[in-house]
Amino acid sequence: MGASASAPAELDRAKARALVGAGWNEETEKRWAELCGEGSTVSLLAAAEVAKELKLQIVDMRDAVATMRSAAIDMEDSGVRAMIKLAGKSAKLGHLNELFRQFNNPEVISERRERVRAEAAAAVAELEKLSEEEKQTARGQGDLDMYTHESQAIREEFFVSHRGISDELEKWWEAASLFFDDNWDDFLSKDEYAKFHERLLRLMREEDEMTKEEAQAALDADFEVDAGEDGRVSLCVSHEEFRYAMFQLADHWTTSLDAREYVDFLRSGYDVVFADLIAADHMRPPEEWRKALKGFKGKSVALVKTALGPDACIEIISDIYASKLVANAAKENRGKARVPLAQFTINYFVRKHGANTKTCVVKFKEFSNGVANIVDDHGHAFHDYALVYAQMVGYTTRSGRVRPYTTENCAFMMDFFRDLQPVVDKILGEQTLLDTKLQKALRNKKVASHFGFLMADDVEPMIVDRLRAFGGVDGDAPLFQCIHFAFQAVCQVKEVDHHGQRLSVKLCTAIDALTFVGTVAGAVDVIKQSAKDGEVAAAPKTIGHVKQQSWQVAHAMSGRQLAKGGGEDELRAPETTPKPPGKA
Repeated sequence: MGASASAPAELDRAKARALVGAGWNEETEKRWAELCGEGSTVSLLAAAEVAKELKLQIVDMRDAVATMRSAAIDMEDSGVRAMIKLAGKSAKLGHLNELFRQFNNPEVISERRERVRAEAAAAVAELEKLSEEEKQTARGQGDLDMYTHESQAIREEFFVSHRGISDELEKWWEAASLFFDDNWDDFLSKDEYAKFHERLLRLMREEDEMTKEEAQAALDADFEVDAGEDGRVSLCVSHEEFRYAMFQLADHWTTSLDAREYVDFLRSGYDVVFADLIAADHMRPPEEWRKALKGFKGKSVALVKTALGPDACIEIISDIYASKLVANAAKENRGKARVPLAQFTINYFVRKHGANTKTCVVKFKEFSNGVANIVDDHGHAFHDYALVYAQMVGYTTRSGRVRPYTTENCAFMMDFFRDLQPVVDKILGEQTLLDTKLQKALRNKKVASHFGFLMADDVEPMIVDRLRAFGGVDGDAPLFQCIHFAFQAVCQVKEVDHHGQRLSVKLCTAIDALTFVGTVAGAVDVIKQSAKDGEVAAAPKTIGHVKQQSWQVAHAMSGRQLAKGGGEDELRAPETTPKPPGKA
């Protein structure tokens, strides 16, 4: 049900002149002719890069892309779908799927409004059938107040445009598709929906618990309503249908038109329905760490259940990054291979607390537990920072909700992190603080550049250049076509005082840039893996294939083993990959 593939965004001369406006002159005319060659159009990406080079006051790239509405994002492309799935784990990028769907289908907003209006009209029609006495009771209970024009407008905006509610609905779908979509087709069949529905009944009060027969009847009725008309031979619940069903659930169980109550209900309900599944799908540290954590002098530290606090964990991760950048430079100067980040972390704790000591192993285990806790806390200020680190060292989960980066990807990420350091504006950052945790991080001079701000216009070309060089993928591939639009999701416009002037600038933090690059690089890995398997870069075409492939890569990474060779610790993937979960 994704958008069909389409040609890369192209500009003709008239559209280019309209975007540049008064900046069009002899120089731009000359460069346009060079870009066009014998053709009449130019790739939007190529035109944007030349515009930046010439310092033209072109409109914001998101607006430029919006003018090319006919060039839809190819939601069926393996790289784009992988990017969406990987982004779902990030606090800052989790709504990419929603942004892309709205970009491809501008009518989705009006369609959602129509859903809410149709539901309200049906409810009002049912209320009209009541007797006067029954209507009076309904008014006394406030039921009729929910369907006034004013109330209806508020509920429409909640479903259509409220970011907090939308994020919670996306989180519900992400978990439902992760744990119940057995065939990975991005739909829930009735059998798959039944497993979800059984858990959904946990939200009922004890006195309202159903018998087995009542539960089956409720399942049949709810599935018939939620599946709707999706054009498939066998009824299934689609992404959009699921979103609306969960909104209806929140709308039914909340007692006011306060958006915070909707968000709170969806969050608490999510915990009731999914918390035990997520807890059972615990974070597994990399193989190297599991060996190191087996104990000291043959004794086990498995009973160490305590975890290092979040602030202390972030401080250690930052120190590891800073030390790793220095160590990488020293290795390169001597012409030696780098030590992988997972092994480097072990070495870091050994240097701090001594080799084969109880203190070292206990501290290490507490740190490992602490990292897992931050990654599992989607609302933590530094969730994405810890998530990138966890993926770089090789944490995994059985379901694939956390997937490690490949060794090649990790090296690329560290190089990108290194290249960010000189361009981070810590002074500007100090004037645009997001929260007290970020403020504290920026005061640490040793690692302030890990958290400071970047001018979006400066860092975006750097991101595109690095990713193209890393991926070896055609710049016109669907994944690269959507980078400009996706990057807007991590940027924010801030009013800042800079050298005595009040400016409105578009910024992102170094953490956000690193998270974004890691997400796209992970998607590039899927494309490259497809090519290695003898498939074309655009395949596999379905999200099921992408999900299966991502799980296989994750499992291979989780089984990495240390092998001695060439004087350096190297990582070796297992020779066989077992079948993914849910498959016979």
